[in-house]
Formats: sequence, C-alpha cells, structure tokens
Amino acid sequence: MRAIHIVPGDGTVQEVESMDLKDLQRFVGGFITVGIDIGKNTLYVDDEGLLKNPEYFQLWKAEKGVYVDKSIKFRCFAGNGIIVGTTKDGERTDCDLSVEWVAENVKFTDLESVQILSEQGVIA
Repeated sequence: MRAIHIVPGDGTVQEVESMDLKDLQRFVGGFITVGIDIGKNTLYVDDEGLLKNPEYFQLWKAEKGVYVDKSIKFRCFAGNGIIVGTTKDGERTDCDLSVEWVAENVKFTDLESVQILSEQGVIA
C-alpha cells in the first residue's frame, strides 16, 4: 500500500510501499503506536521514540481541518513516522495525502525547541 515516510534524521518526506505490520515497524524503527489520525489516514510513530535519542518532527494543523483538537497549533513526535490510509473498519489502505502536502505540514526540529514550545503550551 502507498504510505508516506517521515525521517527527521535526514529531513526527508517520501512515498514508500508498506505491505504489513513488519514494514511499518521497519520504517519507524521499532514497535508502532498511533501518533494521530489525519483525516482518513493515520500517522504511526515509534512507541519508544523518546528513548532512542531521537530527532523530532512537528506536524502543523493544516487548513484542511484534519485535527480534532483545534486548540493545539501542532503536534510533535520523536523519531520516524509513517502515514497510511485507514478505512472505516480500521484496516490499513493507501494513504490519500500527497507527499507535497505532508512536506508542507511537517517541520523538523530539535529537543531544545520542543522543550521551549512545550513550556509555552504550544504543542501537545
């Protein structure tokens, strides 16, 4: 299935093919957990991302209104992420977001910036 891989370590956002749970785990670098739902898509991140001296990325609240919590300007995640489509039944399917859209809504950052923004209550 079509997926979008976010790699803060080298600052890339790229389209990839992901067939199963093992692929998702390989792309994030560990056990997966749901980061956030983005419309009909789900961002998965490494469940132990904070423990691995990670790089970070922020996902901005997009104009398409994809976040439920509109009080938060953006979300911050540690480690790699992968976005896949999700059906109404919770099954994984092709991601319907464009690589360009994701790249425009992702900002790569460092721990110090994350801590400052967290103290200011800007990120979740």
